[in-house]
Amino acid sequence: MGRVNLPIQKIKRVKGDFVMNEKQFINVKSLTNGIVVMTNPEYHFRQVWPRKGTVLRIDKEILTASFYRLGTQRLFSEGNLYIEDKQTRIDLGLESDGSDGSEVKELIILDDKMLNRIVKLMPAIEVKTLVPKLSPTQLSELSDYALEHYTDLNMDKIDIITKATGINLLQAIDMKKAFVGE
Repeated sequence: MGRVNLPIQKIKRVKGDFVMNEKQFINVKSLTNGIVVMTNPEYHFRQVWPRKGTVLRIDKEILTASFYRLGTQRLFSEGNLYIEDKQTRIDLGLESDGSDGSEVKELIILDDKMLNRIVKLMPAIEVKTLVPKLSPTQLSELSDYALEHYTDLNMDKIDIITKATGINLLQAIDMKKAFVGE
């Protein structure tokens, strides 16, 4: 990891002694099969998630400052990175709890269990309502997973995923079968 220069901490006075404020760290998890990089040059900050499932702790102040950079915000809104603390997600506007009268908005986490459930167990009607809520990155992961586990798919799900992603899943399955030699 690179060197991180943190901003000067505020000092508070407690009964005659000076005590440094405790930093609050937030766990951020990678949900993407690949390398994810988040940077903030103003704070000399750079973090790298090398693979799916990696969890790194980030100072909440730096995360909040970095979140208002367009690229960083997209990493979270498109489902590449996930903040494990629900209150922080609400504070940053990624989710809403409905307390202000707005619609409850929650992020959908596509881990291997959820992908397996979508492809193998979930009825096509539920898949049809779920797919519009997914980000483009998540749709790409879903189509890749569906291609790997095509034996568990039915035609309704293939049509739904094909329409949502723009990838002709039937043609991709045929090409995979021809390549493998089935």
